[in-house]
Amino acid sequence: MQHHGYKDTMTSFDLAAIVLELKDLIKGAKIDKIHQIGNRSMLFRLRDPKQDLMVEAGKRIHLTKYVTKKPPFPSPFCRALRKHVQDGVVGDVWQHDFERVVVIEVLKGDDGFKLVFEIFKDGNIILLDKEENILQALTYRRMRDRNIIRGERYRYPPQMRLDPVKITRQQFEGLKEQRVEAVRALTALCGIGGLYAEEVLKKAGVDKTEPANALTDVQIERIHESTVQLLSYLKIREIHPSIAVDKNGEWIDVLPFPITMYEEYSGKDYSSFNEAADEYFTRLATKAEEKTVSEDLDRQVQRQRRILEQQEAKMKELEKSSEEDRVIGDLIFAHLNELECLFNWMLTQRRSGIEWEAISSKLKKGEAGKGVPTDLVELIDPKRGGIVVKMDDVKASLSFRMTPQENAARFYSRSKKAREKMRGAQEAVSKAREELENIRKRVKTAAKLVREPLRMRERAWYEKFHWFYSSEGMLVLGGRDAGTNELLIKRHMEVEDVVLHADVQGAPFVLIKTQKKTPSEGTLLEAAQLAVSYSKAWQTGFSSADVYWVRPSQVSKEAPSGEYLAKGAFMIRGERNYLRKVPLQVSIGIMDQDNMPVVIGGPTSAIASKTKNYVRIMPGNMPSRELAEEIKTRLLKASPKRAKGQIERLTVEEVQSFIPAGKGDLLNSVKKP
Repeated sequence: MQHHGYKDTMTSFDLAAIVLELKDLIKGAKIDKIHQIGNRSMLFRLRDPKQDLMVEAGKRIHLTKYVTKKPPFPSPFCRALRKHVQDGVVGDVWQHDFERVVVIEVLKGDDGFKLVFEIFKDGNIILLDKEENILQALTYRRMRDRNIIRGERYRYPPQMRLDPVKITRQQFEGLKEQRVEAVRALTALCGIGGLYAEEVLKKAGVDKTEPANALTDVQIERIHESTVQLLSYLKIREIHPSIAVDKNGEWIDVLPFPITMYEEYSGKDYSSFNEAADEYFTRLATKAEEKTVSEDLDRQVQRQRRILEQQEAKMKELEKSSEEDRVIGDLIFAHLNELECLFNWMLTQRRSGIEWEAISSKLKKGEAGKGVPTDLVELIDPKRGGIVVKMDDVKASLSFRMTPQENAARFYSRSKKAREKMRGAQEAVSKAREELENIRKRVKTAAKLVREPLRMRERAWYEKFHWFYSSEGMLVLGGRDAGTNELLIKRHMEVEDVVLHADVQGAPFVLIKTQKKTPSEGTLLEAAQLAVSYSKAWQTGFSSADVYWVRPSQVSKEAPSGEYLAKGAFMIRGERNYLRKVPLQVSIGIMDQDNMPVVIGGPTSAIASKTKNYVRIMPGNMPSRELAEEIKTRLLKASPKRAKGQIERLTVEEVQSFIPAGKGDLLNSVKKP
């Protein structure tokens, strides 16, 4: 079978399969964050459960497990989406009439919104209010049959073909009315796309090139049955996702279920269509980026070549000019006596009141008198004070207001300046050649310049808290806010654990998960340092504070009579064990985990037991994000060359999540491995 090139956009069948899975996977999830990735793509970060939904207008929609580089600042469209639907809950997901349009309902308080994703042609992403009026759109446009204009009621694209899910046997008779090949007629009738139209006809035993108006009733019946059978995969949720791979190892299609059109191709199976689509379209996006990089480098080569040619031409021009001026200077001295005689005669004539025209005439006629070298003179220009002489077949424009020696000096000076410029031009040419060679090398390795997509690391359950493993290997957890404080104590505190709290208002509860072992003084001090560093003592600028520890049996949610304990607050009863003047300090480093760099943070002694590549910070004056960027830069600089690529792709947010709330300063340089 000859395939028609790789697929670069989702079909209606693809979207139907994606929507079936999304209904199970994201209904009820909360929209945690929204990012615009490039001009046409949006990333919706969901939680409960935590997932990332990638949407590229006109191309694709699927969950993704890959790390996506996010811009430092949101676009106006992204800000508008955040304003309306961030923190909203996904109510429902559906495909509109088997068209390439997916709708996600978002519920937020008393408001209801719809996100409409148009996955056809140039595509669009449109936000509607509960009356389906357009609030925002990625692209606004006026069209013949509808408008995408803020404030207008949204209208779906007009249905040009019959919905294959609802089409009847009688409607298939419409094939006979078309004077084209059967495959084209079927595609036009019910819009299932060329590939699936071929699949239907192949299963029906109908030649795709047969004229549609010549189809028999039996053939029409078989085409109808074949279409129903194909759609039944979706109806009964028979999803068996795969990627079709040609004999050259190229991925050419991603499929929700097997089709006979690709039976000669090898297949790569996946557990879900979202996973298959993620792999396929992420690789496609990487290849598109490679092509863009390659084309950009080609343009750079052409530009640099032009620059080099211009600089080489300039250098040759300077070289020629320098040599010509030097030769003229030499010729002046070679003919110095003659030129002095000529210049003296001309000046004598002028002092005698003779006009330049008469002087010029005498020189031309050879009537200047004995010894005057009239044969040297080519032209006199009185207005400019110039005289053109010809010495040994070389013409030179001299100034008769200067002596011959002064004229020679002028030409030598010009020659010297040209030579000096040549040195600069030579350096420029060398740099241009070097840059051209560098670009050519980058062209050869263009694919390597585009980094392989990085899969997101599976997060451990405890990473929703502040966390670290102590130097003796015990897991230490701390609340990030009132909600995680509540969760930590109510759900994860066990009778053998140790509970710590800084003796300041606005501090997290901290647990040492002892696993029925007795923590050492070192672990207690490390846990205390987490408790105090992530408290409000950091924002206040304290250098140290006291921390106490108790047993879980001393922690209670029961408030004294007449009082109320807010979310995240607990009563501590009985004796408290104090650790005095615990220093506020956090170390942030990079640890290798299954060949992937992982950011870790906590007390220095604990972090130093896991990695040698870390930075220490303390309360200070540098804003949190700026500090995170500086930490990442230093960690990257100290990392081994083999790991730099992956570490560079770690987000600033991953580093920033280990910085206590407030400002800070670097306490030391990076410890090099």
